[in-house]
Amino acid sequence: MEFNGLTVQRFGVYLTLVSLLPLLAFSTLRFALVDHFGLVSFGGFNIVGIASQMLTKELVVNLPDRDRELAISIIERRDEDRKVISNAGSYPDDHPLIVNNIPLECTRPMPMIFRDWVNCYNYHIWLLSVPLSAERTGHGNIVEVNRELKSLSKHIIAANPKLYFTWLLRAFGDSFFWLPRIDVLVSNASKVLTLVVIMELIFQLYADMASHFRKMGKATLILSLVVLGATTALLAGTGATKGIATAAFNFVFESSFWISLGYILMVGVVGIMVLAKPDIKEFRYLSIFAFAENLYLILIALGYFLFGILLVIAVEPPISRYLMAVYTFFPSLFLVQAYSMVARRFAQFRLLINRTK
Repeated sequence: MEFNGLTVQRFGVYLTLVSLLPLLAFSTLRFALVDHFGLVSFGGFNIVGIASQMLTKELVVNLPDRDRELAISIIERRDEDRKVISNAGSYPDDHPLIVNNIPLECTRPMPMIFRDWVNCYNYHIWLLSVPLSAERTGHGNIVEVNRELKSLSKHIIAANPKLYFTWLLRAFGDSFFWLPRIDVLVSNASKVLTLVVIMELIFQLYADMASHFRKMGKATLILSLVVLGATTALLAGTGATKGIATAAFNFVFESSFWISLGYILMVGVVGIMVLAKPDIKEFRYLSIFAFAENLYLILIALGYFLFGILLVIAVEPPISRYLMAVYTFFPSLFLVQAYSMVARRFAQFRLLINRTK
């Protein structure tokens, strides 16, 4: 079978349809049964954990009548819970607020710091908003509870969009902060790619010195060889690298993720440039970024991560079980990129050896 651009496009369309049709069928069935189109129930139960923390007495007057009644109940219960937590010694040890060790900050209206916003998420759902809505709609009507919480959350966010946008920004940044700390594969793969990138740069410097050997003074050449040799030896000792780099440059191994991610972004930019203009003139160090063959993997990994994160933080805090799912492609992306660099360098070596025979 001959592969060309048209064949690849058709295959991509077929693959997309095969992937989407089961999802669309399930989502349509779900919409017919519970009036919710989607794979999972990301709705009122989730978003209210964020939105109810934005609820203030001043905002209540701007809500529709049905939402206003629930909002008033939430504020009143929140004030009662604040009194309970403030006088915890006067209440039995099996009180839900005491058993769940709810901090006082969770019962205060906004503004709150982002970490409190995350830590108080479950309280605002399961100990505050859901029980109150269930009392109003009937404990067996979960669908109606979800609708009511979704309606309230939507109007709270509409009344204070800047605060919700602040949540999105902080949650998005938090997602990147925790990435190399919660996923061992991402962390280790980024270390491998970082080491390969640094070694490639060192090798390029050696190659430059070799090509300009006649133009360099003897003292300059010896000094350059000593510096590069010492750098190579330092990188070879992982333990020494960790200790010295941390002490001298405040570099920790999580920093390798940022190096790898920055490198991958450069690869993506250069790959797009190469595809747009195949005869682009490469600069001396640009060649280590020009891997157009990996561009599609880069776009898939970054696109999956970005859209996955946005889906999560729209209604949930960026916790580990969600983050690890959207980081799926990063380890393979880093390792494939490292392999491409090493493989191309070995191919150059083989070509050089064949020419010398």
